[in-house]
Amino acid sequence: MTTGDPSETVYDYVASRYLADRDDRIALSIACGTGAHEVRWATTGRFARIDGFDASPARIEGARERALLEQLSDVVHFNVADVRKLDVPTSSYDVVIAFNALHHITPLEPVVEWIGRVLKPDGLIVLRDYVGPDRFQWTPLQLKAADEVLAEVPLRYRIRWGSGSVKKRNYRPGRLAMMLSDPSEAAESSRILPLLDAAFEQVELRNLGGTILHLVLKDVAHHFSTGDSKADTWLERMILAEDELLANGEVGSDFVFGVWRKAVP
Repeated sequence: MTTGDPSETVYDYVASRYLADRDDRIALSIACGTGAHEVRWATTGRFARIDGFDASPARIEGARERALLEQLSDVVHFNVADVRKLDVPTSSYDVVIAFNALHHITPLEPVVEWIGRVLKPDGLIVLRDYVGPDRFQWTPLQLKAADEVLAEVPLRYRIRWGSGSVKKRNYRPGRLAMMLSDPSEAAESSRILPLLDAAFEQVELRNLGGTILHLVLKDVAHHFSTGDSKADTWLERMILAEDELLANGEVGSDFVFGVWRKAVP
């Protein structure tokens, strides 16, 4: 859904569409985790250096091991750091990569301003993220549509993981429960696009859906990754149902891919 071609990865798509003229760019990756994305970016051959930052020492250790295993330690560098407190010189990076990162950051506005400061003029922000309702407070329309899709799925594919109970409806999680379990989860997700659009030039935005599937598959997704052909058929039906709702404009997209550019003064 990002590239328009099932044989083309998002990494190759961005590299060929936006980075083909140079192979010496320097990138910063926010909340890099175990480094899987950064290693894939490095294999495009368009970066001289990629700096990945994450607040988890364990994940950074795993990322370093991954880079070493892939023989990319000369390109990909990982460090433990909270980007909200990271001191980086102005105009240091050609590209800022934010994959599944900004929806975990709050307060968000200072970080967007920080990105604008560390990014070089004409530099790019490449984002793939959840931009739906804050704290997963699904809209009434989402819940209604998700319930209708769920109701069509056979009971055997609605048995919840762990509890064994049958999933009959979709619910909003409690705000307090969300904050207690993970204070960063979707804290300001609905503000990501408005803040980026206000600060930078939007070059491309692609809707990736997830608006209905995110709800319906919660607690029951394990049924659809077993190779069961009938389960695969039902998964395709759910995907098509969401696609139709998106195409008709009945719901928006909770997940997006986008590219923004910092203006040249």
